[in-house]
Parts: sequence; structure tokens; C-alpha cells
Amino acid sequence: MTRILEIDEDNLMAIVEPGVLIMDLHKATEEKGLLYPPDPGQESGSLGGNISTNAGGVKGMKYGVTRDFVQGLEVVLSSGEVLNLGGKHVRTQPGTS
Repeated sequence: MTRILEIDEDNLMAIVEPGVLIMDLHKATEEKGLLYPPDPGQESGSLGGNISTNAGGVKGMKYGVTRDFVQGLEVVLSSGEVLNLGGKHVRTQPGTS
């Protein structure tokens, strides 16, 4: 669960597994000329951990914290039920889907 599955430059989205290290996500986005701003100071931490704690770090005041950059999650509950929350589609006009 440590792979970066996709970096969609057109939609400015990354699809990653929860064990992706922040330093690896920073490197992958920078290679494409993009920025993943949340920087909790512990770059060896995982994105899943940052989501669970809403980490932000020193850049949080300027860019926002982790929740400001999460568009969707696939969550597996202890019962085995899988929930898909949010997603890649971003609305551009109110009232449209």
C-alpha cells in the first residue's frame, strides 16, 4: 500500500495508496512541476497518517492543511464494507455534476 498510482497533471490530482511517504509524494509532484503543499515536518510519515491527523506543518498557514487537499477516499471498515467517499471529479459550476 505504498504506491503512487497516478499523478493527473490536467486535473491536479494524485491517486495514492495510504502508505505513500510524504517525501515520495513531494518528489513525484516536483518532478512534474507541481506542488503538494502540506509539509508536517516529518517527511518519512505516510499520507494515510497525515489524513488521519489532518497534518499541516509550517506551510499550513499559507496553503492549508491535509484536509484541504483530499478530494476522495476509499475506506475499508472493520466489517469489510468498502466506502468510496468523494472522488476525482471536481465541480466547476454550481448546480452541475
